[in-house]
Amino acid sequence: MGTEAFYTTAAQVLPTILIALMVEIGLMLQMRGRRYGELYREKYDALLRGHAPPTSFPGDPNFDIESAGRSLNRWGFISMAVGVAFLIGEGLSLSALAFRWFTAWTFWPLVVSMGVMIVAAVCIPFVRQTQV
Repeated sequence: MGTEAFYTTAAQVLPTILIALMVEIGLMLQMRGRRYGELYREKYDALLRGHAPPTSFPGDPNFDIESAGRSLNRWGFISMAVGVAFLIGEGLSLSALAFRWFTAWTFWPLVVSMGVMIVAAVCIPFVRQTQV
């Protein structure tokens, strides 16, 4: 269905989108991990002093240890989903170029993979900006 130019462009664009997404997701994981570490350290210090441990982050009462752990797991899952979408798309585009498989079986999954990565590249920076 697609032309050779389409598959060549897809093979070049997908790694670029992947790099941008991994930088953004890395920033989210780093920010969340730092806040989780601070909260966990506060809880540990309070237990050592014999005080009641804090259940939430001092600056954000909605950020507790359980939600921080869920958030880290969620962003880890998102990074794996983006990686799988990249592997599927890049594998299809390279195999289509190598074996001249310009069919619907390589075109539509590649389009879906690119769509997932493009939507993620557009949405993830907005999520990071609203959660700072």
